Amino acid sequence: HLLLTCVFARTVWNVICEALGRPDWVPTQQDILAPWLCSKRGLNNMSMKDLRTILGLTMRELWKHRNAIVFDGAQPSCEVLLRRIRLEGLVWVSAGLLKGDVNSFSWVARWD
Repeated sequence: HLLLTCVFARTVWNVICEALGRPDWVPTQQDILAPWLCSKRGLNNMSMKDLRTILGLTMRELWKHRNAIVFDGAQPSCEVLLRRIRLEGLVWVSAGLLKGDVNSFSWVARWD
């Protein structure tokens, strides 16, 4: 629920899926994480590994943001979370975690 179907997470996924050119991927309240994640295929401009890395990065940052809210008293903010996803994504590109064409992660630039 926390990573996929709560209102906050769905708002973040809406931006991510829109940026990937797949607004139809936005999770519904009935979706379950593993089947939803495994069903994501079909981006012509991105390898499956890069796609899974981006989805994993988003889930990781959602979890870290949730922990900051619960344990550190941070305020929920989609803007802050999306900025962190973008910045961490750029670090992952420079670290070589996204092996395909670096442009396959260029969609994060749309969040500036």
